Amino acid sequence: MATLKNRWFDRYWIGVLIGIIAPMIGMTVFYFLRIYPTDYIFFLYTLLDQHRFLSAATSFSLMANAIVFTVFINRKEDKVAKGVFIVTCIIGIGALLLRIL
Repeated sequence: MATLKNRWFDRYWIGVLIGIIAPMIGMTVFYFLRIYPTDYIFFLYTLLDQHRFLSAATSFSLMANAIVFTVFINRKEDKVAKGVFIVTCIIGIGALLLRIL
């Protein structure tokens, strides 16, 4: 159970904010692992142009959200975890729609 000191942290909007930041960090890690010597703008254009590459980058970035989600579930901070999960679902659906179109 979360202590009273940590209850201020258990908010949906904090989970949404963390759920937006974690995939950005994951995407940056993916960039440094796979494409680093090239320009970051070229990396972004490649993501939009090659759907297979977009799927791999999205999977890697959503893995960052899965890690954050697991941490908050284990800490019993359910509202933060729900916020992260909502953002994960939205990003996943958006990536799926980009792949289909």
